Amino acid sequence: MVHYCHRGKGLTRMKNTQLSALLLLVLLTGCSSCSSSSSSKPVPANVSVSSVSVSPATLNLAPSKTAQLTATVLPPNASNPSVTWSSSDPSIATVANGLVTAIAPGGPLSITATTEDGGKTADCQVSVAVSAVVLSPNALGVPLGRNPIALSAAVVPSTLDQSVTWSSDNPSVATVAAGVVTFVGTGTATITATDSYQASDICTVTVWPAGSTAMRIGTNLWNFGWGNGWADYVAPNLDWGTVTNPWLPAFLTDMAPFSGPIRFMDWGLANGVLVHWSDRMQKTDNHYKGKAVLVDASIAKYFSNPSSTDSSVAYEWMIDLCNRTGKDMWVNVPAFSDTDYWTQLAKLIHDKLDPSLRCYVEYADETWNGGLSVFQYTLDQGVANSFPGTNKWYQGGAWSVWNSLNIFKAFQDVFGADAMGSRVIRVLAFSGNFDIADQAYYNVMYDGTGTTNFSPKWNPNNQKADLLAIAPYFGPSDDAAGTGVLDGADPNIAVRFQANIDWNYVHYISNAIIIAAKYNTPLGCYEGGQQLNTHADQWSSNPAIYDAFAYMLSKWIPANFVMFNHYTLYSTYTSGVAWGAKSSVTTSVDKAPKYRALVDWANSHR
Repeated sequence: MVHYCHRGKGLTRMKNTQLSALLLLVLLTGCSSCSSSSSSKPVPANVSVSSVSVSPATLNLAPSKTAQLTATVLPPNASNPSVTWSSSDPSIATVANGLVTAIAPGGPLSITATTEDGGKTADCQVSVAVSAVVLSPNALGVPLGRNPIALSAAVVPSTLDQSVTWSSDNPSVATVAAGVVTFVGTGTATITATDSYQASDICTVTVWPAGSTAMRIGTNLWNFGWGNGWADYVAPNLDWGTVTNPWLPAFLTDMAPFSGPIRFMDWGLANGVLVHWSDRMQKTDNHYKGKAVLVDASIAKYFSNPSSTDSSVAYEWMIDLCNRTGKDMWVNVPAFSDTDYWTQLAKLIHDKLDPSLRCYVEYADETWNGGLSVFQYTLDQGVANSFPGTNKWYQGGAWSVWNSLNIFKAFQDVFGADAMGSRVIRVLAFSGNFDIADQAYYNVMYDGTGTTNFSPKWNPNNQKADLLAIAPYFGPSDDAAGTGVLDGADPNIAVRFQANIDWNYVHYISNAIIIAAKYNTPLGCYEGGQQLNTHADQWSSNPAIYDAFAYMLSKWIPANFVMFNHYTLYSTYTSGVAWGAKSSVTTSVDKAPKYRALVDWANSHR
């Protein structure tokens, strides 16, 4: 019941009381509502793991090496993304927090990541092995401008993963991609090939300026059938039908410092029985044994045996070696080969030799040398065909020059006239009686009236030499008269050897310089070195020969010699002969003073 007071006062008080009570009720109700809303907020739902993956999925390690694995749990907002790691064989590899440590060779084994939520698993297959990378070659030396060269890398044992990664520590000099080295600038760079087991091997690249006028150092290579033979150059037990890189890495490394050509006189059977292109050594022939070649009836009288064992090297392998090392090729066209042989050889070199490399072309080897079968052959040809000359020796020399000019023309027909003197270097080599060579050039290459007009009769194709080459050897005696044998065991051998160099320069080399100047043709050495026949092994191993060789090389500088092709890179050392810069591919550089002298001179005259 509601009571009203007089004159409205009671009514007013009554209304205020009711409003206060109503406000209190609202406030109480609101607080109760807030409290109820806070206590009823929904709890987030649990997100379960759906999968886990491990990266990388495979891993190769060497013992004691480590690698970090990563486990990726999905979905990314999983409530519990934790994993535990385990190894299926801790004796081979262990794991802690995803870090794998290789213990011992073995595997593959599983490194497993297991999720705490749901037990989901993922594996990385781990193999542990002791590997090695064999890079070939381990050194390259080229002038700037050479085309890129491909390196080969093999992981051993061959049952292991063969993939490698490549890197260069100096891309401003040389870059590498998939093993192909591109020469960018002068200097040195180290190319590294690293396998998946973290083993590596390197190739040291030296790039020298292009167009250097300094005398270049080249080399000759001994026959596969002499001394250590093939064992100095190629690996054993090769299948010649399938092999793509037969070369010993150490051999390729020894070749790297030389800036001159590789002369293949001994590898090409320059004075052997080859007549027809089909007679030659084929790329797939067994180079360990060589092959028997019947002596052609047309040349049988120049050989005592009706058959010969061809221990030469296939031209394809010579070309491969030049391409692989970036060296120019010097080919000796066999003494008795026919014209088709010349053409086929020129085509092969034109098609297969890196076009940034030059090909030096020389007919046979030392046709003037009375100890070789080709000597009598050239005499017979010169006399029978009435070549100019006062006697058979001069006529033989004239025919040899004429045959050389015809070989040059065969190469020009394949390479083109523009290549002659640039990509194809025509070589006329002489020694012995220099006057025979001089008269042959004058009367066969030229018309006998000077050195301007080519002979219309003997040289209608206007061929010429781009290089005249001699073979300066020192020893076995003090002088041409043979007075005083140079003995490698003589305590004074260093003094006497240097004196012999001086004597030869005055009485022999200076005459060659005059002839080269007469025909305005560069002069070089197709062969050269020491030629002792008594204790040659001792002198070749004597540290003093280093200075003697440096002195020898310095003698060529005033005469503007363009190259010196040492004979030879390797040969066995005996008292009677020790031609090689090294006695074998296994001879350490510190035990090879001749080799060090050649390399040091080459490195300081780029």
